[in-house]
Amino acid sequence: GDLLLGMSPVALRGMNLIFPFLSMWYVFFLTTFSKFEIDGRPGAAGRVAAGGIVSLFLFLFFLVGSGFLKTSALWYSVVMVLLVVPALIQAVRSPKPEDLGRAVKMMILAIPLLDGVYVSGVCGVGYGIPVALCIVPAILISRYLYMT
Repeated sequence: GDLLLGMSPVALRGMNLIFPFLSMWYVFFLTTFSKFEIDGRPGAAGRVAAGGIVSLFLFLFFLVGSGFLKTSALWYSVVMVLLVVPALIQAVRSPKPEDLGRAVKMMILAIPLLDGVYVSGVCGVGYGIPVALCIVPAILISRYLYMT
C-alpha cells in the first residue's frame, strides 16, 4: 500500500502494478528471515527465506532481460545484490544471532535501492538516483537506532 500511495497515478498502469507485489515479496521473506535472529538456527526455513530474496533478484534481472524494465535498473540491482547477498550467505553459513542481525539490517537498508530499481527501470537511471540515495540517511540513522 505504501508503494502504491507513492507511485504516480500515471505509473499505475499495466505491469507497473507488479512493483508493490515485489516489495511485499521482499518484505515477507525479510520478515521470515528475521524471525531467526533471536534464536538462531534458521535451518531449512532460513534457506527458503534467503532463496526468496535471491529469487527476487533473479526476477528483477528477468524483467530487465525481457525488456519490461530499462537496463539502467541493473545498476541498482547489482548494488543491492552486492549489499544483501554476502550478508545472507554469511548468515546461512554461520547462523549466529549477530550474523543474522547483520543480514536483516542489510536487507532493510537495501529497500531504497529496490525502489531505485523500480524508478530507474521505468523512468531511467537519473530518476533512480535520488530514490537510491535515500540509503545514505538510512545508513546514518542505523548507527544510532537498532534496526531489527
